[in-house]
Amino acid sequence: MKLSKIESILDSALKKLLENDSDLFRLNTFEPTISSQLKLYLRPRFPSYDVDCEYDKYGKAEKTDQHGREIRPDVNVHRRGILKKYNLIAIELKKGKYPDTRDKRKLTYFTDPHGKYRYKFGFFVGFTKQGRKRVPVKMLYQNGNRTYSKVGFDS
Repeated sequence: MKLSKIESILDSALKKLLENDSDLFRLNTFEPTISSQLKLYLRPRFPSYDVDCEYDKYGKAEKTDQHGREIRPDVNVHRRGILKKYNLIAIELKKGKYPDTRDKRKLTYFTDPHGKYRYKFGFFVGFTKQGRKRVPVKMLYQNGNRTYSKVGFDS
């Protein structure tokens, strides 16, 4: 799947999240609650993949970083139980607009083309205000590197 298609799908899901679930931000809910709603909007757009929150398996083993610590993306688009080939998207989500150091490390590690997981795309998704509206802040990771940052929607 091409990056432009994935960006369009992600933007559409984020628009729905902000339109339909703005109370989650207003009520200052826990980030996994927001991630789970985003997953619901992404799932129908990836019919040949599984869309999971906090999925912690790699095959049957635990997902771990290079130091053996457990790690998992907030949202993944992948195929359960199948290694590397079908790891399409890893998403780290924050209610604020900046990723923390751990999010950056995780996305770099998840998208490393020579690494264990080899996700094709990694996205940090945060949120900021533009006037009275909340808009997404997106950072794309590919091949173990952050390749761009964008505020708002592409479409």
